[in-house]
Amino acid sequence: MRIIKEGEFLARVRQGISLGDCWVKTKNGIYPSFNKDITFEVKINYFESSIVHMNVCACSIFTSNNNSFNFMAPTSMIKEETDSATVPAGGDPIYAKNFWGKIEKIGEDGERGNDSYLVKGEVAKKVKAATKAGNLYTDDLSESKNVMHIPTGEKLEGVKKSFDDTLSSQREYGGHSNYGDTSVTHWDEGEAAIAFTDQFGNKGAMASLTMFIVNGVNIMPDNAANLEMWWHVHPKTTVNGIKLGNSNPSDADFDAQKLMIEKGYKGNTFVIGTRDEKVTFFNKDGVLITVKWSDFLRMGGQK
Repeated sequence: MRIIKEGEFLARVRQGISLGDCWVKTKNGIYPSFNKDITFEVKINYFESSIVHMNVCACSIFTSNNNSFNFMAPTSMIKEETDSATVPAGGDPIYAKNFWGKIEKIGEDGERGNDSYLVKGEVAKKVKAATKAGNLYTDDLSESKNVMHIPTGEKLEGVKKSFDDTLSSQREYGGHSNYGDTSVTHWDEGEAAIAFTDQFGNKGAMASLTMFIVNGVNIMPDNAANLEMWWHVHPKTTVNGIKLGNSNPSDADFDAQKLMIEKGYKGNTFVIGTRDEKVTFFNKDGVLITVKWSDFLRMGGQK
């Protein structure tokens, strides 16, 4: 059971809503079961998002005779009247995860272009506040721990190709793009996954990819300030009884991001898991956010 955190949401439940077999906690601690229709007002505590995705909600009922009591009820009983703001049209989409992990569009940036953003934390709060006020969000959306850039157009198609190539070959693929590029540059495929046994006798498996190798030539930049993004894909394969292909960044992945930052790169990076079909964004310090591959594609399509 999930308890919604405090907020300022008010929903009114109309007459004719059945409580079914809902257990109710009254003032004197008795837990009777209801199976009748009543008219009442429900005050719901919530966290940032609509409750429609909630399985159970915590409510306080105020009846016509001024009695009040709390109950736990399925949200199917509740008819909402929300004051949720409509996202103003006029720019590139900005998305965020809601309380239940669903990706939703929360605003636009005021610039009609080819950008798409995934935000969290303080930035998400500011975007929602702007949208609620009927405004576009015009503050800085440079990549940071709270802002992730989603590839769109031909660049998204390039990322999709690397996913498909990894899925079919069971080898790592990846690539990059520079500012001003209209498409991505794909790297040469990685080596086949191998089995190993560590010094303590533990069995393991690993897949690997050498960054920035294109047609056998190393094009790793000495100065990565013009690098817009880089990514790679983990293959769905089984070696030594170990299943690979999740989107969890490895120690080597974090080391690679640290190297790029040392070379002047200013963005985040992401790894795609072909087994769990998720995308994890991370920086040199740790994981930032994980989303479904399907949501990643939807955001990249600006939908």
